[in-house]
Amino acid sequence: MPKFDFNTSRYARLFSPKQVDRKLLMTIVNDEEIMGTNNSWYLTQGSVDPSFTPVDSTGLATFTVMERKLKNAPLADLRAPLGDAVQMDKEGLGFYSATIPDFITQKFVETAMSREDKEKRFAMFGNDTEIMKQWITEVTTLRNSMDATMTWMTAQLMTTGKINYDGIGQGIYAPVHKANIPERNFRKAGAVVWTDPSAKIISEMQAIEGDYRTLWGWSGAMKWQMTKKFFLNVFIKNAEVLDKVNEFRTLNDLVSVTFNNINTNVFNNAWENVRSAYGLSPIELVEEKELNKTADKEEIIQGWADNIVVLRPTGDAVRFMRKQIMDETYAKYLNEAVTRSFVPINNGLGTLVNTTVPNGMYKEWQTVIMFSAVPALVEFTKHVIVDIATANS
Repeated sequence: MPKFDFNTSRYARLFSPKQVDRKLLMTIVNDEEIMGTNNSWYLTQGSVDPSFTPVDSTGLATFTVMERKLKNAPLADLRAPLGDAVQMDKEGLGFYSATIPDFITQKFVETAMSREDKEKRFAMFGNDTEIMKQWITEVTTLRNSMDATMTWMTAQLMTTGKINYDGIGQGIYAPVHKANIPERNFRKAGAVVWTDPSAKIISEMQAIEGDYRTLWGWSGAMKWQMTKKFFLNVFIKNAEVLDKVNEFRTLNDLVSVTFNNINTNVFNNAWENVRSAYGLSPIELVEEKELNKTADKEEIIQGWADNIVVLRPTGDAVRFMRKQIMDETYAKYLNEAVTRSFVPINNGLGTLVNTTVPNGMYKEWQTVIMFSAVPALVEFTKHVIVDIATANS
């Protein structure tokens, strides 16, 4: 008889459907110190919808995003004592509807031979620390897969106004949804593309931001967003940008700079004063890349192309809409030879699933992440997408 019973180990309990063991699994996969802090870019651009979107009998979940047009808050009304307030004007509400797709990561599979090896190690030492470390590494890979997917979709939605899952992954290829961005919010570069040394980037940004502030009657906070690659390779080397930066440095008795000797700290110190003087909103840099693996190739892709710049109000750009995965709903109908444990991860956006399932004469143990979630653009009527690689004809 083994000295230590493997079924009492933390690792074995991760695949148990018992409530007490499910709580252990939930504690482990949502502990930032154990799993590593989630620093995914997409979570900086929005928030998770607190409620699940209802699902119909076929598993379809349709959500509606509603947005009020930007306007400055009016002055308060003068009233007589005990006078009532005027009802807030609800005119100008925009909306669009879309459905929530289903996603699944690749899975890690443990065979009977691998399980036997783990049982022997535990029986000998009574410690599953190394076994747990290996499993946590595998789960971290699956979480990264989910995060990369959400980041790619968020970046694509924010820079194109739509999500098209074409040639991505090894599952179904299909359009996901399209936000209702007004046609006037799609802009091009000026007389020349912004990569042209003669491009008047500051002047163009001034004109674009001024146009939309006037159109919306908005004086509130906004931001520009562009890729870090474009910022470093083009923006800070642009002649007009450097001229304005050097104007400030000369006025402050500082040495002039060129793109050959400038560094980001020197630039940023001057740029904050330049952009404020020229009435431009702050710039936020975007840096994201994902690995796309299809049936016949692997490639690094970006959801946010280097030739796209976005102007939008500060705050959330997206809301992450979600629905409960059907696998958990239908778990009560599982074959008696199959057991499953479901736990939410990433603020409820995803679900980690541990499954024990027959494979021929023996069992195998599978770990996978499922998620039914999608970013939805919540400021679509005031989201400006600028194609800086296409000049106005």
